[in-house]
Amino acid sequence: MYKTPAYLFCCALMQSAWAFTIDQQIKYAPVFSDSELIGEDIALHNASYRLNYSAQINNFSADLHYQILSVNSNHSITAADTDQYHLFDLSDTLTSADRHYSYHRLDRLVITHQSERIVTRVGRQAITWGNGFVFNTMDIFNPFAPTAIDKEYKSGDDMLYSQFVTESGNDWQLIHLPRRNQDGLIRNDVSSSAIKYHHSLQAGDFDVLLAQHYDAGVFGFGFSKNLSDSVWRIDITSSRNTDDKTVTSLSSNLDYSWQSFGNNIYGFIEYYYNGFGIESSADSADIFLLEKIQRGELFTLYQQYLAAGLQIEWHPLLTVSPTLITNLTDQSTLLSLSIHYNWLQNLVASAGIVLATGSSTSEFSNNSASANTAQLLITYYF
Repeated sequence: MYKTPAYLFCCALMQSAWAFTIDQQIKYAPVFSDSELIGEDIALHNASYRLNYSAQINNFSADLHYQILSVNSNHSITAADTDQYHLFDLSDTLTSADRHYSYHRLDRLVITHQSERIVTRVGRQAITWGNGFVFNTMDIFNPFAPTAIDKEYKSGDDMLYSQFVTESGNDWQLIHLPRRNQDGLIRNDVSSSAIKYHHSLQAGDFDVLLAQHYDAGVFGFGFSKNLSDSVWRIDITSSRNTDDKTVTSLSSNLDYSWQSFGNNIYGFIEYYYNGFGIESSADSADIFLLEKIQRGELFTLYQQYLAAGLQIEWHPLLTVSPTLITNLTDQSTLLSLSIHYNWLQNLVASAGIVLATGSSTSEFSNNSASANTAQLLITYYF
């Protein structure tokens, strides 16, 4: 019921007298996996087209991002309903078969008003909070998976966002994100409201977060500080669930940049404590952990992890980034290696390999969902 007025609004916007810019991109991303969990090798061929339209007049601006996506596989797949729980249904399936589907959607549709100290955005947009690199405790809205190689765009959500900047340069950010439940009804117990305050001090920067996220109250605190030539960051969140159980999670990292043999190198190390996770393989995951994994907010089962990564600039056009994630409980690991090459001025090629090592009962093993995968990503901008 929302598609027709949304499409009419988009057409009117693109025909308006606002000063506008348009850029487009095409992506092709084959993914190959040898997971023993499914019992066969998997090959997915993902292709997408994206049109980004931006317009501005006086203090108002508008952003419209339109996508067409296609997925082909060597085994049966189910078409994704990307707007099932969103406030507005802005996607449509184009074709659907046993091993193929395609759809189109509006991934951004947002109007922004900006004054000297206040920014207000209404519509489908994306937000990122927190200081995590691999695991981001305070990023509760559509975080990227730890092994994702394509982090150019987060999936958008229908929300009201506002930011107020004080005279001293500190800021308040507010969000209200309504969602629908499985019956298609807008309900508070599946919606989110949040406020975050950022303050800069001589000793460092800190953030305070208060949120009602689905059925849980969330309190978060983040702090970052320069330590010599490196930066230390820590984020802590405490959630109060409907069963009156308080769950605390934490991520802390340290990063540093240097030169070696004429190459620019950036490195980091990060510790992550997942308060929702299980303590050992003998424990069963509770409903809150499973719900967060299903919603794409968490990506791990256990409690304690250590991640370390490098970004090596072998050439101004070529970057190699290895990352190692270790489950500190069962000692299983995920090794991710990504390569980004600016092939031409408007053509970027990326490749990623994820290798899982661990016993057959560990979290990261080829018998689990963490399969060995190889992915290629080619992006053409025009």
